[in-house]
Amino acid sequence: MVVDDEAAVVTMVRRVLEQDDDFIVRSVNDVDQAKVIMRLRAPDVLITDLDLPGAPQGEDLLVHVGRTYPEALRVIHSGAADLQQLVDEGIAHAAIRKPVDREALRTTIRSLVHARFGRTTQVPQAHLKFFHDA
Repeated sequence: MVVDDEAAVVTMVRRVLEQDDDFIVRSVNDVDQAKVIMRLRAPDVLITDLDLPGAPQGEDLLVHVGRTYPEALRVIHSGAADLQQLVDEGIAHAAIRKPVDREALRTTIRSLVHARFGRTTQVPQAHLKFFHDA
């Protein structure tokens, strides 16, 4: 699942992951929408911005997903200052600074997927779905 209110970022993430690795990418633009979708299908991977419209924010979503769906891989993509602190605290598995670099995105997600699923590419679509329908 990708959670970001910037359409250009969502489009880039979708393009990189769907074209290069055949992932299914779905997106939403706020935390409340993300939680609704997660009730229907637990995310395998969450990629979220920290600064989202309204409340709660991206950090709240990361904490919620970590508690409710502990197997989900959690990735921050944000321009916020202390991204590494959230990784060090175990709130996220990885962080990618905005503006998001395509190669950093690709490498980070492949590494996480490899660690979780034991392969670097072509993860079966049944196992990896990014929930983002913008």
